[in-house]
Amino acid sequence: MGVRGSSPQACVRSKCLFCENQANSGEHMWPAWMRPLFARTSHDKSFETHHRLGSRKLQPPAIHISHHHPTARKIKAVCRSCNNGWMSRLEAAAKPVLLPLVQGRKLTLDEPQQQVLAQWLVLKLMVWEQTDPRGSVFSREETLNFACLRTIPDRVRLWLLKVGQRDFAHVTRAFTSLYLVERYRGQNLTEPNTQTVLFGIGHLVCWCIHARLDDIQLPPPSQRIAKQIWPLRRARTTWPPLTTLDYTSIYRLAVSLDRFLSQHAIPTI
Repeated sequence: MGVRGSSPQACVRSKCLFCENQANSGEHMWPAWMRPLFARTSHDKSFETHHRLGSRKLQPPAIHISHHHPTARKIKAVCRSCNNGWMSRLEAAAKPVLLPLVQGRKLTLDEPQQQVLAQWLVLKLMVWEQTDPRGSVFSREETLNFACLRTIPDRVRLWLLKVGQRDFAHVTRAFTSLYLVERYRGQNLTEPNTQTVLFGIGHLVCWCIHARLDDIQLPPPSQRIAKQIWPLRRARTTWPPLTTLDYTSIYRLAVSLDRFLSQHAIPTI
């Protein structure tokens, strides 16, 4: 999600993402409690890939490599009150559900567990967008509603997948902001309207789609490899999926928005 040539200061918000306070607190990209779950070496690094799609001039994706432990990364987009209050409580509620998933253990997720995972994922998506606010798809109204009511915006879809190798820590984000078909002419579509985000923690891979436009309907992953947790499909779902993914399969998901736009010849501005 890092953008080549951008400075950390350029990505700092003046106002909290979730309220009217100043953004004076750094939110951990990965929670501090996950630190023992990542292998610690003298060459710690994590990768983020950022794709901006749909523009006239195609550019290679920017790759941000962090040469430190993944759990050290912070994003300064929220206030201390939110970070130490409801956000901290949501992290605490998600931890006992996330831990066995990250460790690759078997688990049956009931409806409340799926919901808290979905809320945790949306919280991360909203905060991670701020590494490059130019690509924000969530509106101010949506982030405020989420803070007050934990309302997950319409058209957000979330899946959980399992990767065979442990200690997988990677974030891939693709978003498109320049999109045009005949029925959208005259509307302001220069603001980002679609994004996919894939990220991994240990054995767990999360894949997220947030598409505001009806024409972008990415095919869902097979039920053999993925468990959809939002919108809720089942009151109870077993983990893990029947099929464990390798890095090649993960990459195919990560570039799914790129492939969809090229295969369907989606017209852009």
